Amino acid sequence: MRIAVLAFGSRGDTQPCVALGAGLAARGHRVTVVAAARYGGLVEEAGLGLAPVSVDPLRIMESEEGQAWLRSGPAGFARGFRRIVEPLAERLVTEVDTACAGADLVLSPALGGFGHHLSERYGMPYALLHFQPSEPTGAFPNPLVPLRTLGRAGNRASYALVEGLSWLLLGRMVNRLRSRVFRLGPMRGSPFRQARAGRVPVLCGVSPSVVARPADWPDHVHLTGFWPLERAWRKGLPRMGPSLNTLLRSRFTMRPSSSQLSPSTSA
Repeated sequence: MRIAVLAFGSRGDTQPCVALGAGLAARGHRVTVVAAARYGGLVEEAGLGLAPVSVDPLRIMESEEGQAWLRSGPAGFARGFRRIVEPLAERLVTEVDTACAGADLVLSPALGGFGHHLSERYGMPYALLHFQPSEPTGAFPNPLVPLRTLGRAGNRASYALVEGLSWLLLGRMVNRLRSRVFRLGPMRGSPFRQARAGRVPVLCGVSPSVVARPADWPDHVHLTGFWPLERAWRKGLPRMGPSLNTLLRSRFTMRPSSSQLSPSTSA
């Protein structure tokens, strides 16, 4: 299976994706990590393919303009996002589109809905990667809310609030890029809602010893354990809890008339 793993952001975002990709490659899959060129050595050390993107979010954040943007408060952040990020976004989306065109499966973070757009354009299935427990639950609030609890109803509502604000910030830009790069029509509703409606598999790379799996999470959300970086790649597989190979076999099947995959109806 040809798997594209989208790893955007800092090393803290990229390294778990490399560890996950190394585990999948050791199980016989062909893995390409789509990441900033600065992480090429990390990806290649793991024996994975690299599809470098020229837009480096960390470099933007480290720049003088980026630092001023981060200090500008909510309203300034929204204005700066359009001024700083949108001019670079079309180049990033074009590079991701090229890197993933031949993939059988895309693993991507939820923000921006890349997996959804690529699946709609090319027909391959996708799964979402969560680096913190971000699936709505009544057990605790969204990780971006700095409170221990808001009560069960408030906890669940916090996810809708954070996702709604994210889509308010990104939605118009996303739809413009869907048209210009992917040649797709505008999305009706956020990619978060569409992924849940389609029961898109979620791989949450958090240990159940740190965060117990909430009882109200649906069965397509998998708490896999952390994806640790193993530097001696050939001596053992990353310890990722339940077998992701088994999960892939149970969730996706080969289409008999093509080389692509489709969600398994038995999962």
